[in-house]
Amino acid sequence: MDVIKTKRLANKQEDVIKRTMTALLFIFAIFLLFTSCGNEPVGPKGTLPKFNSFTISPSDITITENAVISWDVSNADSIYIRDFNVTFANLAKGSYTCIPTKTTTYTGIAYNKYGIDSAKIDVTVKRLGAKNGKYYKAIMGTDSTEKLLELTLFGSDGLPFSDTLISIAIIEGDGTLLSDTVRTDLFGKALISYTFDGLLGHAHLRATFNNMESVDFFVRANTLIYGNSGQAQYVLFDDRLGDIKNFNGEPNSIDVLGDDVIIVIANYEATLGMVILIYDPDTDGIVTDSSHVFGVIVVDSVFPQPPDSSTFSARYEGKTSDSVGIGSFFWRDIFVQMGDPFPIFSAVVDDPILPYIKINYDTRKFEFLCEPIDTAVFQIYLREDLDSSLFLSGSLDYQNIIYPALGRYFK
Repeated sequence: MDVIKTKRLANKQEDVIKRTMTALLFIFAIFLLFTSCGNEPVGPKGTLPKFNSFTISPSDITITENAVISWDVSNADSIYIRDFNVTFANLAKGSYTCIPTKTTTYTGIAYNKYGIDSAKIDVTVKRLGAKNGKYYKAIMGTDSTEKLLELTLFGSDGLPFSDTLISIAIIEGDGTLLSDTVRTDLFGKALISYTFDGLLGHAHLRATFNNMESVDFFVRANTLIYGNSGQAQYVLFDDRLGDIKNFNGEPNSIDVLGDDVIIVIANYEATLGMVILIYDPDTDGIVTDSSHVFGVIVVDSVFPQPPDSSTFSARYEGKTSDSVGIGSFFWRDIFVQMGDPFPIFSAVVDDPILPYIKINYDTRKFEFLCEPIDTAVFQIYLREDLDSSLFLSGSLDYQNIIYPALGRYFK
């Protein structure tokens, strides 16, 4: 009996050991399965989708205004814009127009069978806005602007916010505000009035609602101001090319003056009667919106008329505070107002396109080209007071490199 009991006990122990080993082997197999996968997801392997760009423009808007979400993705079967619950299939590049109602972050998700990629963009939505944008042209000595300085104010529901005071402040400028507050009308609109009755030809105004939201206006008048803080045709000497475009639009052309000259011209002669001189320190003929402006040339493309000037009709109308400008006469107007120029080049320059007299007020950074007979001014060159050694290219001094006249550049 003892032998039988001992044998049965041994069989039970062996059975327990077998079941224990089986369980351990199962657990070990599961462990191997998971550890062999690492961090990779289970499923087919391939190229994941990728956002190259995901943008919204404009990113700072007034409520009720449209914004455009744009994307550029690779290897995506579909694009999903989560916040608007819209999906676009098989569209690597695309856009979606929306009307944001509040400041928020939008999410885009790109899908394919191997996985997803996501990207986020921010949009700021304000109740206070400038109906006609931030940049305005004005007439010196008046409150007249090319576009109305018009404010709009909305409630959080997108409806006009009427009968509400908005504060107006001059950040820069020596002109006069009609009032430092304006009140919105029934349609949530209000007008700002600023008069250029000082000497400064530009102004920066700021409207503020409830000490929280604000909007800026940049206004420039049609004037000529010489010196390092000079201005001509809505252009300041501390501008960049991007600033010029904000007020004057895209130039008619970008012209490079030879291979080694560090001046590039933004040409507005045919439309605005001016050209902008831009500093090109790399002498590669490439300029960007951040490139520095150092001179402005304003011209009369109406009189006198060259044979090939039929497409050039713009005439610059701005004048200095002394009423000197295009069409002024040297002996009658400029000499009386500005005194003796130094040095003065009184000899007639026998140019093949148009003979002229060059008169240089160097200390004021003003230069005039006049008709040789009646001395009427047909071109004015204003420049910043920069180190002239920077503008030497071989034997060419920057003051004598070019003059645009009546649709042509000539030395």
